[in-house]
Amino acid sequence: DGQWIAYRGRDNASVHLIKTDGSGARLLVDSVGVGTSGIAWTASGWPALTVMTDDSGNVKLLLVDPATCSAYVLPNFKGVLQGIVMP
Repeated sequence: DGQWIAYRGRDNASVHLIKTDGSGARLLVDSVGVGTSGIAWTASGWPALTVMTDDSGNVKLLLVDPATCSAYVLPNFKGVLQGIVMP
């Protein structure tokens, strides 16, 4: 919706949200794994994250509800997130 920016923390394992005017900064997901390698927004306004779960490059795809910070793992995902389209 153009109102939020998602960004990785300095530790590369947390993800934060901030409004485009600089207000409302908050932690969205904390220490989700070794690192976050991709962030994209769904059409419904949820951020999707590719999360490395270990040093060997295994990844999980998470969808996060920005209102509640509830994370949902999408099973059987392979690869690195470059974009996502969901109604």
